[in-house]
Amino acid sequence: MRESIGISWIYTELYIVIERSGKIEKKWLSSQPVKNIKDFSEAIFEACNELDLRQGGRVFIAYESDVHTHDFLELPQMAKKDLQKYLHRRILTDKSFDEPAAWCYHEACQGENTEGVLLHLMPKNIVDAMIRICGDFFFVAKRLVPLTEIFTNHVKSLKLASVEKLLLIALFDNRVQMVVANGNGDILFVRELGYSWNENEGKRLLTDADRTLRYAKQRTGGEIDRVIIMGGESEPVLEVLKKNISLPIEIDERSADVFFWAKKAINLPVTNENNFIPKLARRAVTHRSVLRGAVMAFALLLLITIGFVSWVEYQLFDFDVTRQEVEVDIDELQQQLSEMKRRMALANREKSQIDKFIVTEPDLPVIFFSYLGRLIPDAVTLENADIHREKQGWTFRLTGHSSLSFTDTPVALSKLESGFTLKPWNAKMTQGWQQTWLEQLKAGAASNTDITGFEMVGILR
Repeated sequence: MRESIGISWIYTELYIVIERSGKIEKKWLSSQPVKNIKDFSEAIFEACNELDLRQGGRVFIAYESDVHTHDFLELPQMAKKDLQKYLHRRILTDKSFDEPAAWCYHEACQGENTEGVLLHLMPKNIVDAMIRICGDFFFVAKRLVPLTEIFTNHVKSLKLASVEKLLLIALFDNRVQMVVANGNGDILFVRELGYSWNENEGKRLLTDADRTLRYAKQRTGGEIDRVIIMGGESEPVLEVLKKNISLPIEIDERSADVFFWAKKAINLPVTNENNFIPKLARRAVTHRSVLRGAVMAFALLLLITIGFVSWVEYQLFDFDVTRQEVEVDIDELQQQLSEMKRRMALANREKSQIDKFIVTEPDLPVIFFSYLGRLIPDAVTLENADIHREKQGWTFRLTGHSSLSFTDTPVALSKLESGFTLKPWNAKMTQGWQQTWLEQLKAGAASNTDITGFEMVGILR
């Protein structure tokens, strides 16, 4: 059975769990902050090596970042089709970034007379990149959800009264998230606070908690019934809040585990539709599984064919059968062979559909820039890099400088150039670093302590 891989990428914290048959088998956490997609790709690469992930699997991601927004929109009840059209138009005018948007929503009701949706919004290029990175490592991204879906599922498991109102305070390394929810799991609104809880000895957290309680009362028309603290440092936070908040305050012990959010991402209900990943992408299969299926199908067809031929030969050799009986057997085999051909044609048609999901040449620039940082030596600073398609192939151009002495610079630049000429790039260098270096040498750079610049051009083959 393939593994289920749970990932929580919350602000800059990244945790991974591997589940098989309902049991957590392996865990891994990133020792470095994961701030962007490049960091995410490198972290997944390191995790695959550490956890020995080579057979693919299904990926379930809980995601939260500063570019990820959660807005409550007060709307009248309407059909789902009309609601999606309205939200699409609203997003085009209200989004705070220039890129196309990825979005999902959860119906919410803040009060008796206030209905609407909680809209989750983020740049689509981040979602596409995460799906592509999973595919690069032979994984299928099945779920990418905001933390509110984890809160909803977790609150339901507490089996509280549906009329109860809760303030959930989730603690992370450099952020605090406050969520107001009903006892049945409905999320009413979200506040993301861009600081660590113990900043200014917790006074800032106390102030924001009090403001959230007041705002919740104003929006929902009722008092908050209890406060639940989630995270590994809940005990000291409890002591801070008890000084000024008279409501019942409790600690959620299960969420003290740093892998709590990654585990929850795996175990969300299958019926959960609040998902940033499109349905078509969730059904995608990896390149490795396509090859494996094709090889198995070919081997099976070959074995069946050999078996049929051997059986016919044996019948003719071992038995004294009449020509009529043989013809009947041959007709039967031909029918079976025709059925096999029909199935193979169907399999080929399905494979052609699957091939559409395989990474193709237009993705080369993304892969090139993803790995570029690994080729640059420590003493070399890259100032500009571009790659574009020409008739003879993908042409790239790099410019930068070296902090080494003029006489030591050739060693670093030779190492950089050899990285492109070797596999997997197999580049043909049309302009090496030597040309720029010689020009600087003629200009007297050997006796000058200034930084040495360079330029190189090549074609990927």
